[in-house]
Amino acid sequence: MGIVKVTKSLFNPKLVIIVLLCCLLVACKSGSGDKEVKATFIGTIEELSSNGALVNVEESTGTKLSGTVSIDIPENTNETFSIGDKIEVGYNGEVMESAPGQVITITVEKIE
Repeated sequence: MGIVKVTKSLFNPKLVIIVLLCCLLVACKSGSGDKEVKATFIGTIEELSSNGALVNVEESTGTKLSGTVSIDIPENTNETFSIGDKIEVGYNGEVMESAPGQVITITVEKIE
């Protein structure tokens, strides 16, 4: 009665490849960005810059938001904006803790 040595390694190349592919798929999905509007606010543009605006929030839905908020204006919008325009902003529901607060803008529409 001899002792049987287990010579199989715990390293299985197929298993390693499957685990790596799963990790890549999860990383790609989580890095795609959240493009779903979860909250909106209505406000007036106080200041414009080349890539965004400062907006005074008048009314918000989805989250409690007030004061001045910095937004980026998506490049795919067909509208042009001016200081004093009343706009509705759709964003992902999260407000960055900065002064002024910032949101990840998903939609911006001018209100007549």
